[in-house]
Formats: sequence, C-alpha cells, structure tokens
Amino acid sequence: MAERFIERMTWPEVEAAIARGVDAVLIPIGTTEQHGPHMPLDTDCFIARTLCARAAELGEQEGVELLVAPTLNVTLSWYHMQFPGTMRLSTTTFFQVFREVCDSLVHHGFENLVAVNGHGGNVAPQRAAAIQ
Repeated sequence: MAERFIERMTWPEVEAAIARGVDAVLIPIGTTEQHGPHMPLDTDCFIARTLCARAAELGEQEGVELLVAPTLNVTLSWYHMQFPGTMRLSTTTFFQVFREVCDSLVHHGFENLVAVNGHGGNVAPQRAAAIQ
C-alpha cells in the first residue's frame, strides 16, 4: 500500500503519481470549532479526513488511485466564536484559500479534484468556487 496523503509524500513521489495518471485528489475540508463540551474541536476535520482515507483505501481495491490533500482545518465558523478554541476565516479568505489550493493542484497536473466537506458552513462558498 503506497502513501496516499500528499503531505507525507516526497515531491518525486507526487511527480510519479501525476505521471501514472492518478484518478483524483480528495480535498478534506473541515473546521476547528466547538461540538459541545464533549467533542474535540477537530471533529469536522477528522470526519472529512477519515472519509477521504477510507475512499482512497476502497479505491485502491477497485484499481482507482486516489490521493488525499492536506486537510483545510480553519474555515467558516464565525458563528461559534463564543466558544474558546474556535477559529474562523472570513468567507472571502476561505473562498480564496480553497481556490488557491485547487489551483496549486491543477498547476502540478492533477486533473480531477474532489472536495470532501465535513462542515455545513462551507457548502455555499465551495459551490461558488467550483463554478468559477
């Protein structure tokens, strides 16, 4: 089983994956915010990243090569700022970060990007980024 997480790969390994024609890059997107007093702040990130890891694992069994980009872990959570530890980006900044991550991946030759969102507050800006 080869490494699937781009941030754990060397650049020559990423280059080789691109040359092989990797099928898609999954982009896990969560946020850092409260989930009640009993849950960790990275719950949305954990869910999105775990879904991506599992999809890549199952894809490998079917002959589909999927890589997983680094998790976007600070996104839109302005409405939870009353809870210590919550972090947020403005909508404009999130939109720009998401677009630039996608642009970076495309620049290197990845053709298929799939956003795997674990946080409902990110949906509208992601749709806007996808259509531009």
